[in-house]
Amino acid sequence: NRFLQLLDEYSGDTYVKLYIDRQLGLDVRNGLSKNVNKSMIGQFTHYYMRNKRDFTNKTKPFYVVFLHENGIDAGGLRRELASELVKDINSERVGLFTKTPNSRNHEGKYQECMIPSLDPAISNSWCYYQAIGALISIGIRSRLQQPDLIFPPLFWNFLVT
Repeated sequence: NRFLQLLDEYSGDTYVKLYIDRQLGLDVRNGLSKNVNKSMIGQFTHYYMRNKRDFTNKTKPFYVVFLHENGIDAGGLRRELASELVKDINSERVGLFTKTPNSRNHEGKYQECMIPSLDPAISNSWCYYQAIGALISIGIRSRLQQPDLIFPPLFWNFLVT
């Protein structure tokens, strides 16, 4: 409980308004574009790296506007964006994660899991991984349901040690 207590102490009142172009993001995920900056995780990373301190609101870490779509974020769009971000993380086409060697070889445990993949074509990839870590933290802080992050135990062990 000390962990949650610390989260409370470092929580703030501000939040960021995220303007996400879902179609551009889907173009990357579907292989129509190779520009990772246009992916939804790329768009999220852009906002996070510019305003890290503004993502500390415990109940509303960010407000989502999907460009060219109707909707008011009363929580549903925030959860929808979280799901879309996880889909980007789990997509090899985005280029940040790849399947485990066990998956590629069809043997052993954790075949369904993804591991970080440092694509040399992606400049400043550390920014994306930092934003993904922040997304996990935001989920814990705001108790936003964490959808299907399919990392092997090695990944989770690294995060907590």
